[in-house]
Amino acid sequence: LEQAGFDIVTLKKIVMKLPSTNEQVTKEIESYEKQLIDIDTLNEKANEAVKEKDDLRHKLDLLEKRVKILQEEKGM
Repeated sequence: LEQAGFDIVTLKKIVMKLPSTNEQVTKEIESYEKQLIDIDTLNEKANEAVKEKDDLRHKLDLLEKRVKILQEEKGM
């Protein structure tokens, strides 16, 4: 619908205000909303996941260095 130039929020408001709402149109709008994939939200979540992965990788590197130091100290 958005690619066709429709704003789903506005369309839904208009349909709800009609004196005789078409139940099929309302169902289709609800179905569309359930199936809608928000690309911006997905990109934001993906960026957060990448940042978290990088942070965890850094923490893992630090822990590996500490383990190595402890093993070297234990071997002395």
